[in-house]
Amino acid sequence: GNDKGGLPAGRLQSCMSFGMSHTAKVKQRWALLREAVVNKSTDISLFGSIASVRRFKSLGLLSSSSVTVAVAGHDVLEDEQWFEYGCHKLPDFRLTVRHCAKTVSTEQLVGFNNTGNICVWPSEEVLAYYCLKIRKCFSSSVVCELGAGMTGLAGLAVAAASEAAEVIISDGNQQSVLSIELNVDANAKTFGTTSVKTRLVSGY
Repeated sequence: GNDKGGLPAGRLQSCMSFGMSHTAKVKQRWALLREAVVNKSTDISLFGSIASVRRFKSLGLLSSSSVTVAVAGHDVLEDEQWFEYGCHKLPDFRLTVRHCAKTVSTEQLVGFNNTGNICVWPSEEVLAYYCLKIRKCFSSSVVCELGAGMTGLAGLAVAAASEAAEVIISDGNQQSVLSIELNVDANAKTFGTTSVKTRLVSGY
């Protein structure tokens, strides 16, 4: 039946549930911010997916699994997260990729240019997959990934799977570029004759 306002009872209940769910998420995000401000840094994993605005972690175009052994000549630090990426359509394709740290500080929460240090966004996964699909198009070319974020996943994919002459992986955030450099070092043996460089850019 209908309530006094004319909404069907089922729809009213759904709206109320959505409102409570949205309120809980907002409270969790404020709690995350408060924790980072008060304690200078906090473990973001403690807040779970409710503190994230992302609707899904992956589109399933690439596979990924956590890496806990030594990476690029050094042990994985406690606050580091490394993953091995693969593609079911390219069995020999493998990348070892560093994600953001498990903790977040107030400095990382401030500013407009930090979204690339949050996660591997679905758009980056799609771009990397598409680059793998058309990898032959990059043969002997100079390729630049602009705004590559913390991983440079698409640029790394081009460098590892194509015969590009040079790949430049860039971002406007210094922390992102430092992370990309670690990823380049970790995967250097997979690039063959392709020259891979990182670059800090500004003005976008």
